[in-house]
Amino acid sequence: MKRILVYIVVLVATVACNAVDVDGDPSPDGKDSASGMITEIISGRQVATKATINDETAAFAWTVGDNIAVHVSNTNGSHKYVTTADTGASGASATAAEASFTVVYDAGYSRDAFAVYPSYIVDRDAEYYGQTVGESHAKLDVTLPATYTLAQVSGETSPCPMIASNSNTDSNWEFYQLCGLLRLKVYSIPPSTNRLEINFNGKQVCGSFSIASPVTPRTSVIATTTLTDESDTRDIISIIPNGNAETLNGNQWLDEQVLNIPLPVVSTDEVADRYKDITITAYNAGGEALLSMTRPFNYKATREYGAKRIASLPVFSISGDKRVVFAPGNLQAKYTKSSNTWEWLFATNQYDYVGNDSGNIMINGNGTLSADGTVDLFGMSTSINFYGITDSSSTDGTYVDWGTIGTFKHKTVTTTYSSDYWFTLSEGEWKYVVGEDWPRRKNGGTVAGVSDAHCTKATVNGINGFILFPDHYFSDGTAEAVTWEASFIGNDSMGNSGTDGWGATITLTSWTTLEKEGCVFFPAAGEMSAGSTTVNNPGTFGSYKHRNSISYLRFNDDGFDPNEIGFTKASRRSVRLVHEIN
Repeated sequence: MKRILVYIVVLVATVACNAVDVDGDPSPDGKDSASGMITEIISGRQVATKATINDETAAFAWTVGDNIAVHVSNTNGSHKYVTTADTGASGASATAAEASFTVVYDAGYSRDAFAVYPSYIVDRDAEYYGQTVGESHAKLDVTLPATYTLAQVSGETSPCPMIASNSNTDSNWEFYQLCGLLRLKVYSIPPSTNRLEINFNGKQVCGSFSIASPVTPRTSVIATTTLTDESDTRDIISIIPNGNAETLNGNQWLDEQVLNIPLPVVSTDEVADRYKDITITAYNAGGEALLSMTRPFNYKATREYGAKRIASLPVFSISGDKRVVFAPGNLQAKYTKSSNTWEWLFATNQYDYVGNDSGNIMINGNGTLSADGTVDLFGMSTSINFYGITDSSSTDGTYVDWGTIGTFKHKTVTTTYSSDYWFTLSEGEWKYVVGEDWPRRKNGGTVAGVSDAHCTKATVNGINGFILFPDHYFSDGTAEAVTWEASFIGNDSMGNSGTDGWGATITLTSWTTLEKEGCVFFPAAGEMSAGSTTVNNPGTFGSYKHRNSISYLRFNDDGFDPNEIGFTKASRRSVRLVHEIN
C-alpha cells in the first residue's frame, strides 16, 4: 500500500513572565515525484507551548523523543490517529524550540490539521474527534494519567497536553496547552522511596476529561472539577521509578528532585476555587508511608503560565549521614492505680505538658503514684527505676533508652515498634541539629532573612518554647499571621545568643500551618530536682534529656544552650524521641 511521509517542523515560542507570539515563515510544500513522498514544513505560532519550564527562565521547549498523535481521515469518512512513534523516528528530533516530527500514514488519507501531545492521551481509533457529526461535533476526550514515571516528569520534561489545530491545507500549525503546569522541586526524599504520592485537595487532576468541539486552541482547556466523594482518588498523582528500578533514587537520599506535573485549569479566579494545598507523601515498596508533608499552594492554574513551588519532606539531619523524624509530642507515662500499671504515650499536641498536675509530683520511690496521673518529666532511664519515672535519687545502673520501651500511644492510635525504632538524641546530635559548633546542619532555606535557619525561641498557642526548622525549610508558605523576630533565629552558636524574651508569638492557626510544613515545637515544661515534689518553672524553663548523659538541652527567656551541665542522674526533665528515616 502506498504510504505518505510527512515532516512537520514546529517553531516553538519561549514563555517567561509574559505571553509571547512567534511568527514563522511557512516553507512551500515539496513533492518528490519519483517516490511519491510529500514533504511539508509547518511553522508554529502560539501563546504558550510545550510545558517544560526551564528552572531559571520558565521557557518552554520540546524534548527529544516527544511523540505527537496526528488526526487523519479519508473520503469514506474514516478517522484515526497516527503517532510519530510508529515511524521509528523516536518523536521530536531536538531538545530545543525547534524540532521535526516524522509522521507516516496510509495513502488515501489526509491530514485534518489536528495534532495532540503527548500521543498517549488520545485513543488512536477514536472516530470524529473534533469533526462534524450530523449537526454537532464530537467531543475531545482526553485521559490524564494518575501515574507517571520519573522520566516522564523530571528535569526539563513534562507530559503537559497540547493541541494543534488549523485547516489541513495551511502551513501554519498552532500548538496550545490544554492544562496548567506545576514545577515542583522536592527535597529530602528518603532512600527507600518506591513511590511519591501528591494530593491536590479534592480537585480532579487525573482521569477522563471531555472538551466540547470544535476545539478552539486559544481558549479550549481541560478544566478541573471539585470532587465531593472522599473516596474519589482523582485528586492524587503518583510518581514511580522508571522501568524495574526498586526506588526512585537508587537507595540514596534525593534532594532537589524536579517534577513537572500537568494540572487542569481552575475555572474561576475566586481564591476559594484555586488549588489551596498540596500534600506530598513518600512510600516504600511495602506501601508504608515514610514521610508526609502538606504545604499551602494557592495556585490558579492557567494555560499560559506554569507555577514553581519548593517543598521538603520533614526530616532533620542529626549527623552527616543520619536523618530523623521527631515524635509528635513529648514522652508521657500514664499510671492507673487500680491495676498498678503504666502506659506510654506521646503528648496529644506538640505544645502540651503536664506541669504540676498530680502525675508529675506524686511519685513514690517504687515508681507508683498515690492516684491516677500522668508523668512527662523523667530521670536518667535505668532498668531498676522504671525508665526514670521514679522520684528516687538512687538511679545508678545500666542506661536504658526510653525508645526501647516498645509501644507508644498518640491520641487514639497505638503502634508497636522494634526495640531500636525510637531513640533519644545524644549531646552531639542535639548540637548538630540546632546549629551549635561545627560540623552543623545545613538547611538550605531562609526565615525572616536569616539563611540556614535552624531554630528559634517562640510562643505557640500561649506556650513558651522553641521551634526547630526541618532540613531545607522554605517558609514562603507560612501563615501571614507569623511575624518572625530575626534576632531570635539561630543559624550559628545558639548557646551564645543571649537574647531576652521568647521571640515570635504564634497563634494556634499559624502553628497548624507550620506543623504541616514539618516544624517541631518543644514546650518549656520545667524540671524537677531529685527528691522534689514540685516542678520548677513550668512554662518558663525548657529542659530536654540527652542520651546517656547528665547534660541536657536548656532554654528560657534569657538563653539557649544545647549542652547545659546537669546536677544528678535523678533530675527529671522532658524527653522527645526520634526515629531514623532511611
